[in-house]
Amino acid sequence: MYEPRTRSTTINSTTKRPWWEMAARYNLERVYPGRTDIWGVTASPNDPMREYNKDINSRPRYANEVGADALISLHTNGSKTNPNARGTWVLVKTDRPTDYALGQSILCAMKEQIHAVPAYADYHVDEAPRESEAYGENSGFPDIKKVVVETGFHTNVDDAAALQDPAFITAAMKGVEKGYRLDRDGVTCAPFKITSIPNVTFTYGSGLQKTPIVIQGSPRYPIVYKSEITSCSGSCSGATKTIADASGLTMDFTCRPGGSTTLSAKLKATMTDADQVVSTYEHSVTCEK
Repeated sequence: MYEPRTRSTTINSTTKRPWWEMAARYNLERVYPGRTDIWGVTASPNDPMREYNKDINSRPRYANEVGADALISLHTNGSKTNPNARGTWVLVKTDRPTDYALGQSILCAMKEQIHAVPAYADYHVDEAPRESEAYGENSGFPDIKKVVVETGFHTNVDDAAALQDPAFITAAMKGVEKGYRLDRDGVTCAPFKITSIPNVTFTYGSGLQKTPIVIQGSPRYPIVYKSEITSCSGSCSGATKTIADASGLTMDFTCRPGGSTTLSAKLKATMTDADQVVSTYEHSVTCEK
């Protein structure tokens, strides 16, 4: 991963401000002295906004210089007219299907990760990228996938608080990373969810039985699996196990020897992945002679 800005706390001698506060074009000028083709490009050299434009234009040029396959620009959004505007957007250039697919994957994963934090279970995340020609970071260099992630609205009171909350920041950026990774690996993003645990019938004394658990999505392992008994016509006990990889996706149950009457149990399965994304599913087990 490459970052056009720097996290350095040392002081810039001209501005007397720490380097981490400086725009990307100034850090890139320091790293690539003389490379005005990276950090000095503007269509209007006398425009009062020329430094801003140079900064925007430097992002895709730097991505091209380092051979990046994707450029993900992280922004906060703002509205001058609507203080109620809020939520996460992803912007892509019009008629760029590869960029659109990356943006779709990032939104999907951000929604999964953000909603896994109880305080942000209802936080708005767009369902699909928005196409726009207004973002210079998304321009040029067609071999590089480019998206702008507008994480939240700093002009909205609730979003502004979220943007300063480490729990929200961590979840949102986990989503960006996961969405990029899935797109890179050719995996379609889907939210982690248990889709099926069959209702099963076993015989007393038949030993440990393993029933496949069917899931959707791409959870981060290990997964903690917890089985709780919600009702039982005899003596039943729940269980907890850690699933290291997809080969361990089974519901394990034993009908102990010696039973003489049919036992019916209803269970609630809860799976929590390493990112704390949770899914539950209810199913049943019957033990017979």
